[in-house]
Amino acid sequence: MSEQDIKWSPSSVRCPLCNGAVPSRRAQRSIPLYDGSGGEVWGETSVLTFDYGRYRPGTVYRGIRKEWFQEGEEILGVCECVFKAAFEEKCQEINMSPGLAGKSFVDFEVCEENEEAYRSCVEFSLSFSADTARGIGIHGPTGVGKTHLASAIICQILMDQIKRGENCSAGFFSVPNLLQELRWHRAGDAVTEEQEIFQQLSDREIVVLDDLGVDKLSDQQRGQLFLIVNERIIKEKPLITTTNIDPRQLDRVLGERVADRLLEACSWYQIKGQSRRRSI
Repeated sequence: MSEQDIKWSPSSVRCPLCNGAVPSRRAQRSIPLYDGSGGEVWGETSVLTFDYGRYRPGTVYRGIRKEWFQEGEEILGVCECVFKAAFEEKCQEINMSPGLAGKSFVDFEVCEENEEAYRSCVEFSLSFSADTARGIGIHGPTGVGKTHLASAIICQILMDQIKRGENCSAGFFSVPNLLQELRWHRAGDAVTEEQEIFQQLSDREIVVLDDLGVDKLSDQQRGQLFLIVNERIIKEKPLITTTNIDPRQLDRVLGERVADRLLEACSWYQIKGQSRRRSI
């Protein structure tokens, strides 16, 4: 049956989460929409808009998959609360704190001292794909918005992929906390937990290493950071890095091997100015 054979009439269904109206349209036709579970059924999804008879809704991220059946009803839009719920669940999954999960490019105060870094981060997040290999490095003094931009990148990518019905594996790690956790596992001889952390850091599509170089590192910690950065370069997976240190001086704190890999892994941008926390 062609598009011309379908007669549409305006209709509406209710969002399964907030009960708000969701735009939809009713199809008057005598054949089933698709074979959903081995039998002929009418169906629609609140996540995907699709053409009748052309393809079936694909598998989408479990946090936003909301299906129900109403004869001849096609969902034309998705309530924002559905996406918000999926986004919040995803942020919890990657251990991103609520404060960082609320960061966006919209509420970032752009000025001459941070404009280049801001625009580069926005462009990176909007163009991000499975083929993206080179990441972003942001350096500057404390309190100028480095972590805000790194968080906004992750949040933008997660929400975009959720709305496309994709499942992005991301990670947000505070380097001081990460190294402390690795130290605890090593002290307790918890090899399995340590391996799982390294696996997450190397396999996830995009990873943030926040506050790099804040603490003085031991040779063992430098070796751990080298493994993390080098593995992501080998697997061509991007890394978002924030640091108070000029990238040309990273070798003094992180060692030459780690610094060299970070310069290769990221395009670096500087934010100047005074701490916004102090002004607040």
